[in-house]
Amino acid sequence: MFRFFSILLCFAGCLLTVSSAYAQSHLLPEYPRRFTVDGSLGATLASKGGTDGGIVPLQRWGSTSSSGLVTALHAEYCFPGSPFSVKAGYEHEEINMLHGDVSSNLSELMAGGRWYMAPNEWLFQPFLGGDVLYAPGADRGSCNMQSSSMGYTYRFSGVANMPRVSLGPVVGADIYVFSCVALQLTYSYRFGIDSKVSGVYTDNQSSHTTAATAHVNRHVLTMGLKVTFPFTFNRHDTNILLRSLLDEN
Repeated sequence: MFRFFSILLCFAGCLLTVSSAYAQSHLLPEYPRRFTVDGSLGATLASKGGTDGGIVPLQRWGSTSSSGLVTALHAEYCFPGSPFSVKAGYEHEEINMLHGDVSSNLSELMAGGRWYMAPNEWLFQPFLGGDVLYAPGADRGSCNMQSSSMGYTYRFSGVANMPRVSLGPVVGADIYVFSCVALQLTYSYRFGIDSKVSGVYTDNQSSHTTAATAHVNRHVLTMGLKVTFPFTFNRHDTNILLRSLLDEN
C-alpha cells in the first residue's frame, strides 16, 4: 500500500515537471469551462477492524486493515459564472477487509458536487466537495472461508454486509498542465451506510476462537487526468510542450 502511494506521487512529480513552464505566469487563458471529463486510478484503504479473544489466526497479527484498487470515470458540469459544479460517473472499487480474508468488488454509480475556491484563470485549482455512491450489486450475507499454510489451518465464519450506499467528503486539486488538460489529485473518506463485517476465526488445531468486527469505511486516494470542454490547444500550449520535451528553461 505504501509503495503504491509512492508510485502515485512519483508519477505526479513527472507530470508537474511538464507543467513547470506554464506556471511562470500562474494564470490560464480565460476559456469558459462548461463540461469536464476525468479518468483516475488509485487505492482504497479500509478502516482497521477489531478483535476480541486472542490473536487468531496466527498469520494475521497486527493491523486488520487492507488495501485495494479504485478506477473511476466521471463527467462534470460547471455552472457558468459560478465556482460550483455537479459531477457524476462510474467507479469500480476493490474492498479487502481483515487482511483480505473478506473481499468484494463494488461497481458504483457516483454523484456529487464540487466547490472551486480559486479564480477560474488560476493554474492551481483546489476544491472541496462531497460524493454519494450507490452499488446495487453489493455483496450482503453470510461469509465462510478456510485457509491453510505450512500445516496451519484456520476458518472464518460470519456476515459481510458491503455498502450499497456510501457517502463522504472530498478534497483535492486540479493542476493544469495545458489550457484544457489538468492533473487531478483527490482524497476522500467514504462512510459505508449499514455496512459491517463480523464473524469468528477458529484455529483448527486448538479450536481457539477470536471474534472480529470491521466497519466498511475507507480512505480513497486517486490521481488522474482531467480534460475541459470546449477543448482548446493553442500555440502557447504547443510551445510549452516543445520546451518541456527539449528540457529548456
